[in-house]
Amino acid sequence: MARILSISPQAIQRWVSTNHLPIRRAIQIERLTDGKIRLEDMLPLTGVQKSEDVAS
Repeated sequence: MARILSISPQAIQRWVSTNHLPIRRAIQIERLTDGKIRLEDMLPLTGVQKSEDVAS
């Protein structure tokens, strides 16, 4: 995943340890997986309440 997102594995570890995923990364993950991993499923980790609140 780190390679696909062009970030360090430590960045992903930080998301896991803090239980927080930046919304821009959630959007990127949805796009890169062709929707197999959905933004709506990741929203609880981003702090955003509804996908309508996200300007993609």
